[in-house]
Amino acid sequence: MTELADPEAEFAQFVCLTSAGTVPADLFQQSWLPFAGEIFSRGISTIILSEKIALSSDRSPYRFLLKNVWHSITAIKGTFPTGVPPPSSRGHIAVSQAGIFELVHTAKQTEMKPNSIYKSGFKAFTMIPTVGEPFTTDKYEWYMDFLQHLKGFEALVVYKLHDISGPKKDWLYDWIIEAFYSSVGTTEESVLKELINCPIVGNQWEISIHKDYVKMTS
Repeated sequence: MTELADPEAEFAQFVCLTSAGTVPADLFQQSWLPFAGEIFSRGISTIILSEKIALSSDRSPYRFLLKNVWHSITAIKGTFPTGVPPPSSRGHIAVSQAGIFELVHTAKQTEMKPNSIYKSGFKAFTMIPTVGEPFTTDKYEWYMDFLQHLKGFEALVVYKLHDISGPKKDWLYDWIIEAFYSSVGTTEESVLKELINCPIVGNQWEISIHKDYVKMTS
């Protein structure tokens, strides 16, 4: 079943996080939670922190990915009147903003909610850069169909970089796609292999498998 999303229903601020050395996830969480608390009062409805599963062929340099879900473009403008902040660091955590993205498409096989904490499976991120070959309508439709026909598919959400982020040239990604898969009948390694070998996947696309680690809601 496929449905188009209300363009005012959801915006997501994606933040890419790296840590110095091999910091355990629980120690990372202790350092991250105060930072999350500072931004939580700005109109964000949900914060989800996911951790990359270490697989040999993944294509992402970031260990953690933070997704801040907003339901008001007005709240975003009020929080970032001069634009989304530049990269920064706090202790052993380096923070890189990916920008503000608009939810433009959803598809689901089950009744799962993509913004709920996902413990029964894993999710594959496809990060399509602002540079390189354009993600045409034909490629978009083909890739959506491809993701939904992989074993274990449960749902997907598609985000497009929004103008509120500023000039596209200042940002890494034009599209971010989250595809959710059940751990029953498939594995993280097999899904990643399928995605890497997909014939339309560009060499500059960043693809990785994540597990949700923690969630905060207002």
